[in-house]
Amino acid sequence: MSNSMDYGAKHPLTEQMVTTLKTVLDQNMTEFHASLLDMDKEDIIAQSAEIAAMQAAYDFMKEDFKYERGDAETLLRMENPLRFIADQWPSNMAELFEMSGQMREAIMDADRDAAEEKPSVRSEKPSILSDLSDKKREAGQRNMAEGKSKGGEAR
Repeated sequence: MSNSMDYGAKHPLTEQMVTTLKTVLDQNMTEFHASLLDMDKEDIIAQSAEIAAMQAAYDFMKEDFKYERGDAETLLRMENPLRFIADQWPSNMAELFEMSGQMREAIMDADRDAAEEKPSVRSEKPSILSDLSDKKREAGQRNMAEGKSKGGEAR
């Protein structure tokens, strides 16, 4: 038997409390969305991490969390259980994962995909590296032309 057993099926009171809690979470999210609509665009952008945490916490508690006896009751005693859960939500993914290794692997995969000329990596837009190379070449040609027009030789 699992420690994170869903008591809802065997304990109707717990199932009812979880249903009530999910309704409260819906209300908390509706109020949060309304508060965002009162902000200007720049403030909303500045709140993006909080918005992401609130949405992730909401989705998790509504869909994935396995409630144990007493969980819903404890959360229902809070003024805003969604805010409580979101405040517990990890904000720095680098602390949870070895991000440098993951990014290095993603970059190596992208490089390997580019070498194989996969369409997902190669697009019609030139890469930054090729764009810089083109600009460097153009600047060199301009310098050579300017040097010749001034009577000097390009070096």
